[in-house]
Amino acid sequence: IGFLGLTVALYLPLMLPPITGKMIHFTKFSSLPLLLVVLALAIRTFGDIFMTMRLSVTPASYLLMISGWLIVVALIVFVRMIHESMKHVEIIDKL
Repeated sequence: IGFLGLTVALYLPLMLPPITGKMIHFTKFSSLPLLLVVLALAIRTFGDIFMTMRLSVTPASYLLMISGWLIVVALIVFVRMIHESMKHVEIIDKL
C-alpha cells in the first residue's frame, strides 16, 4: 500500500465529486482511519527497531505483518466512510 496508496486515499474525496457528480459531506468523517494509520506506523517502527537490534526476530516479523493489515483496515474504513458520506446526497448539476 505504502505512499502511493495513502496518496490516492488522501485525494480520493477531492477527486470523487467531479467524477460521480455527488457531493461528499466532510462533516461526517471520523478520525478512526487516521488513528489506525498512525498506530500501524508506530507498530512498524517498533518492529523495525526490534529487527535492527536482533531482539526476538519472530515477534518482530509479526509486528511488521500486523502493521500492514492495519493499513489495509484503515483504507477499507476510509473508503466505507466516504461511501456513507455520499449516501442520500443530491447530485450536482453538470454544465
